[in-house]
Amino acid sequence: MECYIWIVLEHERMNERDDYNQNPEDILSAVKQYEEQLKKNKSLFFDLNTFEELIEYYELQGKIAKAMEAVDFAIGIYPFSSALIVKKASLLMQHRKYNEAIKLLDKAEGLDPGEVSVYLLRSDILLQKGKHQECIEVIHKAMEVAEKDEVSELWLELADVYEDLHEFNKVFDCLKTALTLDPANEEALNRMWYSVDLSKRFDDSIDFHQKLIDDSPYSYLAWQNLGLAYFGLGLYEKAVESFEFVIAINETYDLAYRDCAETLYRMGSYHKAIEFYHKAIHYSRPFEDLYYCIGECYEKLKEYGKARLYYRKAVNIEPELDIAIYRIGITFQKEKQYHSALSFFKKAMRMDPQRLTFLLAAAKTALALKDVNQMLEVSDRLIALSPKVKGFKAYEQMVEFLIQLNCIDQAIEIISIVEQDKGVSINLTLLKAVASFKAGWRQQAIELLSQTLFADKNKSKLFFRLMPEMKIDNEVLSIIDIYT
Repeated sequence: MECYIWIVLEHERMNERDDYNQNPEDILSAVKQYEEQLKKNKSLFFDLNTFEELIEYYELQGKIAKAMEAVDFAIGIYPFSSALIVKKASLLMQHRKYNEAIKLLDKAEGLDPGEVSVYLLRSDILLQKGKHQECIEVIHKAMEVAEKDEVSELWLELADVYEDLHEFNKVFDCLKTALTLDPANEEALNRMWYSVDLSKRFDDSIDFHQKLIDDSPYSYLAWQNLGLAYFGLGLYEKAVESFEFVIAINETYDLAYRDCAETLYRMGSYHKAIEFYHKAIHYSRPFEDLYYCIGECYEKLKEYGKARLYYRKAVNIEPELDIAIYRIGITFQKEKQYHSALSFFKKAMRMDPQRLTFLLAAAKTALALKDVNQMLEVSDRLIALSPKVKGFKAYEQMVEFLIQLNCIDQAIEIISIVEQDKGVSINLTLLKAVASFKAGWRQQAIELLSQTLFADKNKSKLFFRLMPEMKIDNEVLSIIDIYT
């Protein structure tokens, strides 16, 4: 289900924070004073903390050149400040001036060997350069000199390295260690689900978070991760129970409502799922995926008008959401409003011409309308996509539709193209037999039918579904008797 993909991706979203919140009026005053003195070419003096806040202000404003100017000015006054030297190295790293940054970090480490930020930035640079093993060594070295309350953050840094290497089991282990050292580490808790989902260590996650909750029963993020682990194992009732604990602890945490809604959807509790999706909207904002998921719930309830309403709400937020356009078409198709359905399928196809799902939906609707021209147009699109289409299923469906509309020449053309480009499949061989019968090529049809039944005797059911008139054909019946 498409909705699940959105929700998994949503767990990568961190809560936005205001990184700049320290006495903003004082900082703005310092900025003004600093810039005025620069214009007048007058000397000025700030304490070290004010300089650091001044540099941070420019950095957060995206004024990197001014930040660099300020850090150089500050280093001129405080030449032995490892913090300022590290900040300059950080700015250089943003400009990919890695070698210059490393030289500054060497200097900062000489001034203050116990400054963890030196090691963190050095590891970031090594990670940017793809030197993973060196990066790991630097982080372990940092752990030897770090204060006890800094080690948890270093395990997060190590998790970054293993994530870049796609070693997700090790990512999980690093996050677990970080949380063992600091159970309240929100970044580690927020990242845990992603590592669990990719490593599939759902049982380990359940064991770990249950112990974490025993010690910290009001950790809503621990409850959230526990619920997600239950979800990953398909233990939906336990997942819902965990998400309800999250909401009881922090009723404004929108992801709990999202995940609870998704779980309820999996359980078939569509009305309840809708309720939780609405609460997620209330506590976050009307994301297009939330409206889309509500539409899916109403579609499952066969309330197609309401489903369309919410799919349209999703499209109003994100006009390029082709999957919602497609689902509107599906709701019309289910109501047998085929002209309306085809209109939306064609719109979805214009948005993504290579999406086979849209193309086949349009073909199925053209079949229902007995619209030969539309069917031929869609089949031409499939032929054009041939080099990019994997497998045989899409071709088999299209050929079957064409046969049912008696577009035999087009069906045979597609079969020939597929045989040339991709080889043969049992179903295509059977469909070729059907097309050959309808084209009047009886001898070829008999041979192809024999080949099919030799490979799979059960294909006689599909054959009779497409050609019920052959149930009284003695030659065909005798062939089927041989293989069954």
